[in-house]
Amino acid sequence: MFKREVDVLFIVEHADREVGTLSNIANRLASVAGLRSEILSVNFHLQKLSRIKPKLVVLPFVLCETDWPISLLHNLYGDGVVYLNFNWEQYLAPVNAEYKKPKDSFVRDVLKHIAWTEEFKSYLMENGVAEKNITVTGNAAYCLMRQLKSNEKDLRSMLAEQYGLDEARDWLFMPINYGWAFSPDKLINEKIRKGYDSEKAWGYRDYSVKCIREFLPFITEVAEKSDYEIILRPHPSITIEDYQSVFKEFVGYAPKNIHLNKGYTIGEWIVSSQLVGSSWSTSVWDAYNIGKPVFLFTPYEMPEWLLVWWNKRVSNVKNYQEFLALSESKTFSGSDENKNIDEVKNVIDAIKIMLEEANQISQSSTKGLMTIIREKKVIASLINNLLMTFYPSKVKKSLSLDYFKHIRIR
Repeated sequence: MFKREVDVLFIVEHADREVGTLSNIANRLASVAGLRSEILSVNFHLQKLSRIKPKLVVLPFVLCETDWPISLLHNLYGDGVVYLNFNWEQYLAPVNAEYKKPKDSFVRDVLKHIAWTEEFKSYLMENGVAEKNITVTGNAAYCLMRQLKSNEKDLRSMLAEQYGLDEARDWLFMPINYGWAFSPDKLINEKIRKGYDSEKAWGYRDYSVKCIREFLPFITEVAEKSDYEIILRPHPSITIEDYQSVFKEFVGYAPKNIHLNKGYTIGEWIVSSQLVGSSWSTSVWDAYNIGKPVFLFTPYEMPEWLLVWWNKRVSNVKNYQEFLALSESKTFSGSDENKNIDEVKNVIDAIKIMLEEANQISQSSTKGLMTIIREKKVIASLINNLLMTFYPSKVKKSLSLDYFKHIRIR
């Protein structure tokens, strides 16, 4: 069944968040160790799995063995490969820390884990993950952004030309994380069914709605009274059209220097901008850690269950007057404490050790693709891939933004 043997198979959930960093890792694996990698989308490339035989499978997240897509991959490849959880979301608010904790013996005793910090390692261990299965590496996305900074001027010029931005102005980049404000009752109930605390789930949406209603007039005032070019980037699950609608509903219009944009990656916009802000997106902390001035817009006190430790480490503003005061005094938060760390090398060292383990594992029997192809999510993925290939306009816009051509390295 399998046609191509590879060392590492990377599975991607959100292209913007993951592809650049994983490509960086895969290229270094090829150049340093001569290793072969494939990078596939969980939404668009699953039909390609039948032709790939990996030694190590790297996943964006795993909560339990029956979770998607590990349920598919484990059935397909069995115990003859090593599975690594990249854990793309690690700065967890209390409400998410409870929801995302490891849920079964596979995740606790078999799965390997990447931790960015000793704190996240402790969180995994407190929830039963074996210490031997956790490797602390730092966040490999920082390494890529530092590389981008060396080409900041050219990157900024390219973005300015493509999107009609004024290079002479300072840019304010805001990846906005109000996804819950757009969540219908059905989605909230589904999260509750999967383990989310009911009171906090509805509270999360209510708090997001309150904040976005304050954010829209706030950012409009910033646009009209400052000289910034403002780039707003909706959450991956929310479309530009969604934000155009809420601007029209609550403000009536969007100023010309506000640009709703999902092009390129968050890292590229962070590097190209003079200031980075958000509601509570971890992109602010990422920007802080490569030395960019940052702030959080916090019109209401964050509930304790949403507050993450780093939120108080950065500037918080609740209105335009506070924003203006910080802007004029140039006292927005920013640091680059980890600039001498090579996080990608740490990941590569961990992968090499896991591949040595994989070489010692005997291949086990699997169900085969034809058996598991009946799973609804496999069929949905195949349909998405065909639609994207032949009828891209038919794919849901928020999902189509996660599409990329499958990547083969070496």
